[in-house]
Amino acid sequence: MTTIPTSATPRLLPEELLALAGDHEHAELERYRDLAFRFLAFSSATSRLMATLGIECEMRLSGLARAARRLSLNLGLDTPLANAAARLAAPAATAPGLIGSLAMARGALSQAMTDAAASQRLYVRLGELGAGCSLGHEFVAIARHKQAELAILREHCLVRGGQAAGSPPRLTGMAPGP
Repeated sequence: MTTIPTSATPRLLPEELLALAGDHEHAELERYRDLAFRFLAFSSATSRLMATLGIECEMRLSGLARAARRLSLNLGLDTPLANAAARLAAPAATAPGLIGSLAMARGALSQAMTDAAASQRLYVRLGELGAGCSLGHEFVAIARHKQAELAILREHCLVRGGQAAGSPPRLTGMAPGP
């Protein structure tokens, strides 16, 4: 579904759009890093996937920084630690501690898919809002990346579902394993 901007749609400046995207992507990066750590002992494959998705966030942040430079804006998007102090002071959005059970793993992956879907919707909306200032295509491309990210998470849940170390994949649940 596409929303057509109207006179009631808030007008955001390009730097505001980039700041929103940058802050969101920083939060996504931290979330995936946190999940990579939390899954480390339970499922190394899931931990590696989360780390890889975090690296994708870093690449998107680099793209946003390039877009800011192209528009001669200095938003500090080059440094992933730009707002580190503020993020450290804020309480963690995810439950602390390592994943230690199948129920915790399912809950964390379910939340990861929910967050990925919300992120994709945000970038679709940013693409609509940025259409008039040459940023629309940047955000639409990120929305496509986020859609692929969601598909990868869903596929990972299906492939890893019920699979113990060394056993063939099944299509239900999820169990620890490499």
